[in-house]
Amino acid sequence: MKRTVLPALALSLLLSAASLIFVGWRVGGIDSFLSIRDLDPLHVLLAVAALYASFALSAIRLQLICRLLGHTVRHRHALRSHLLGLFGSIVTPGGSGGAPALAISLDLQGVERTRAWAAALATISADVVFHAWATPLALAVLYAVGLYPRTPLWTVLAVGAVASTGLLAYLLLFKLRLLGPLLRAVLLGPLLRFRRHGLRFAARFLSANELVTKAPRSQRILLQVVTALAWFSMFTVLLFVLSGLGVTMNPVVAIAGQTVIMVITSVFPTPGGSGFLELALSWFLVSQGSSGVVTAAIFTWRLLTFYSIFLIGPLLGGYLIVRLASRMKLEEGSQASR
Repeated sequence: MKRTVLPALALSLLLSAASLIFVGWRVGGIDSFLSIRDLDPLHVLLAVAALYASFALSAIRLQLICRLLGHTVRHRHALRSHLLGLFGSIVTPGGSGGAPALAISLDLQGVERTRAWAAALATISADVVFHAWATPLALAVLYAVGLYPRTPLWTVLAVGAVASTGLLAYLLLFKLRLLGPLLRAVLLGPLLRFRRHGLRFAARFLSANELVTKAPRSQRILLQVVTALAWFSMFTVLLFVLSGLGVTMNPVVAIAGQTVIMVITSVFPTPGGSGFLELALSWFLVSQGSSGVVTAAIFTWRLLTFYSIFLIGPLLGGYLIVRLASRMKLEEGSQASR
């Protein structure tokens, strides 16, 4: 675990520090960071409460997904799986480790393996679908208030972001059956020995996934409502931090800006989007007249929503990672003996 976490943490801290130093140098100077001394503790508690609400709502969503898959998961177990998924996401480029960590934690807590992976995919799909409809609305809001550049290049980028997000949502929801033919084409030659097991796993996985994609419309709408509430709760963390620093921002504009930034950050190849996220958010806050507290606001916000997971993840799910490592060693030894 240390080999995975410590390099990711070091890289993330380095990139974040470099970005914050650059922002502080360009905007507000050292006073922008020292304004953190004026941060109201009550608003910090409200930000923490909003963050926990986001975690709790995400856990409820996971419970709903598992119920569609025929498993009952307690809230505290779903919360632990969600946090471990976040932990896996922030220590891998582009968040690629989030789904495997979530699936593995569910597997180790009694959910059948293929259904655990189907649950992990369903959480990704729910987030992608949310971004598919929220991103156009967010861009429209930013464009209306003059925060989105009105140039051909930025228009093309906006259309590309909306189209790519919509396409990904479509593939995850309706074209996942292509996984079977894809595996048949890939599992050849030296990979032939994995063909039977891989195709069998894919068949069970796709069958489980259909339990979610073909669920009643009311259930799918409910998943989207909970997903949206979880994201909005996460977005209000920044609003509370800014309010604690004496800055008031239009909540609709704040949510719209963070929605667009998060979509772009999801494809940025650093742990948790470190480096890019700080720069993008600083530009957004400066455009809203928050240059005097921008460095303190971003530092506090990242401390609450990102770096806290480096501590929370191992504390709540670290032993699951240890058990996973033991299982992987046993499986590797079994395969080597065949």
